[in-house]
Amino acid sequence: MIVVVIVIVIEQIGETTAAMEMMVETRLESEAWATRMGKHVMEMNKHLQSRLLDMMQCRLLQQPSNVSLTTIRRKRKITNVVEQGKEHHHHPESQGS
Repeated sequence: MIVVVIVIVIEQIGETTAAMEMMVETRLESEAWATRMGKHVMEMNKHLQSRLLDMMQCRLLQQPSNVSLTTIRRKRKITNVVEQGKEHHHHPESQGS
């Protein structure tokens, strides 16, 4: 009788260990997927920010024929700010790792 109980307990411990190993493996796979997705989202964000700056610059450089000198100066100033933002954005020191 005692031998049967010991065998059953050992089998249950083995099943519990296997279940725990599966849970750990699943957790590691989930973390790896979350890390990959996080990196992907950050990369897409960088791309979209760059495209937005490009679009803003193109928009600012378009000059209708009836624009005043003050408006042109304002656009040039804004364009310089956009250029500085791009330089800052692409600087390795400005990006935290």
